[in-house]
Amino acid sequence: MTTFQDVSAYILHLADRAGIQVSNLKLQKLVYYCQGFSLGVTGKPLFDEEIVAWEHGPVVEPLYHQYKQFGKSPIPAPSIFQFNEDVFDDIQQDLIADVVNVFGREGAWSLREMTHKETTWLAHSADGKSGDGTVITKEELATFFRGNMPDQDYFDSFVQSANSITPENLVQIPDAISTAEDFVAWLKKA
Repeated sequence: MTTFQDVSAYILHLADRAGIQVSNLKLQKLVYYCQGFSLGVTGKPLFDEEIVAWEHGPVVEPLYHQYKQFGKSPIPAPSIFQFNEDVFDDIQQDLIADVVNVFGREGAWSLREMTHKETTWLAHSADGKSGDGTVITKEELATFFRGNMPDQDYFDSFVQSANSITPENLVQIPDAISTAEDFVAWLKKA
């Protein structure tokens, strides 16, 4: 079985390749979503370590301690020698990549807020603000994520929409746009 270190190193590697910065808080949420979706999709965990409900959402405690020295700063990507993506099967690799692609561009605080609205964390919070420090069981995660998976109709409509895209329906962004501010100004003019 893969470990939380394997999962976190692969997340950091994929995020780095995509130009996404990942803090400890954000990494915690991405690892949580990987574990949850793995349980929801395959019925199997990616790692054995427990996820607990802390004030800022679900946390793998040893992972938190591994990276706490970075505080809110981005965690550097591991070198290619610090992890081995071959420990994952194809489904696991795709699942982790999907989590990074879907949730990776969200801010750490946004991911925290998302987890605070999910029943897996709310069941471990008396006031909806602070976690009680108890384990969010793998059964709770499997039930929640199985019940919150997009259905086939969603995927079918997404594929149909994607297949209907042609070069003619795409908007061309001018080459002069090089910053977020330039982009926003261009949008306001359009």
